[in-house]
Amino acid sequence: SVLVVDLITNELDTNLITGLSAENHKWRGVTAAPTTDKLYFCPLFADSVLIVAPIDPCVLNNCSASCENECGWQYEQQLCRTGATTDTLEHTSRLGECPTHAPSQSPTRAPTSLKPTAFDAWQMEKIDAAGAVWNAWDNTTIAGLGDNVSKWSGVTFVPITGKLYFSPQQAGGVLVVDPLTNASDITPIAEISTWLDVIYVPTTKKLYFSPHNADNVLVVDPLTNTSDTTAIAGLGDVGGKWWRGVFVPTTQKIYFTPFSADNVLIVDPMTNASDTTAIAGLNGTSK
Repeated sequence: SVLVVDLITNELDTNLITGLSAENHKWRGVTAAPTTDKLYFCPLFADSVLIVAPIDPCVLNNCSASCENECGWQYEQQLCRTGATTDTLEHTSRLGECPTHAPSQSPTRAPTSLKPTAFDAWQMEKIDAAGAVWNAWDNTTIAGLGDNVSKWSGVTFVPITGKLYFSPQQAGGVLVVDPLTNASDITPIAEISTWLDVIYVPTTKKLYFSPHNADNVLVVDPLTNTSDTTAIAGLGDVGGKWWRGVFVPTTQKIYFTPFSADNVLIVDPMTNASDTTAIAGLNGTSK
């Protein structure tokens, strides 16, 4: 199952997304694609990308009736999911079958109201109560990626291309996926597989891959698919140095998590300068 954490209450839930088989090391790393409102999990041992739709498609399509006592809710959900027409006339007809909201709860909607462009707070409360957290999952649409182990180990979404980029661990190249078409390609950026995670930096419009076994940060321009292994180099040939990374807008720097390194690798993407002394003394392996 997928572990789901409520950031407001800190509650944990392993029952929302289940049935993913008992094999170990299936996926590692996840990102959201705002173009599809779905989650994409990186295939480590699995031969497919795991796709999770955490929000009900009816909510995304803005065509669910959100009235008192969930009036019309089940009908509207089925209407959306089966691909039936959901034009304004049908939408307002469904709203027309429902009682109007009490003024203390939400503004009154007349039966002839046009389709709303967004749900208000009262509606969102009703949507949540009616089970709008959909959590449907799919591991067959982007598949056939091979049964090799430790293929990719990190993923990020790049707004300027609208695509997902998966960092190679032992795969022969970067996996690029278009979430709108589900097309995948591992040929544009072929490099030696010695990185573990990938971070997109909006200020440089480039991708930075964490040097786990490499002595350099792999820098990729997603607009041209050109790569550079010399701009940020000389980081040592010892294996298992850093793995995860994050870009911090307030400092405009990238911070790479130490795996067996005794320091945090800090990179300034504007100058390509690297620093391994500011945060050091973190002894231990596989931290």
